[in-house]
Amino acid sequence: MKAVKYKHLSFEDRCVIEEFLNRGYNFTQIANRLGKNRTTISKEVLKHRFLRGNSTPDRPCCFVIFRC
Repeated sequence: MKAVKYKHLSFEDRCVIEEFLNRGYNFTQIANRLGKNRTTISKEVLKHRFLRGNSTPDRPCCFVIFRC
């Protein structure tokens, strides 16, 4: 029997994650909003993040997750 691979997050879910991160929400708050486990959210962010801009000690780089 072939294992079924489920897709945990939709494109809309990813857009919500991006929006909530930009508003300063943490993974737990985002997970509660989407009805998902916070580990799912954190893994998604770590898997798809990238840094932009210049980092200084008093101003860290901002990060962008997805483009919706």
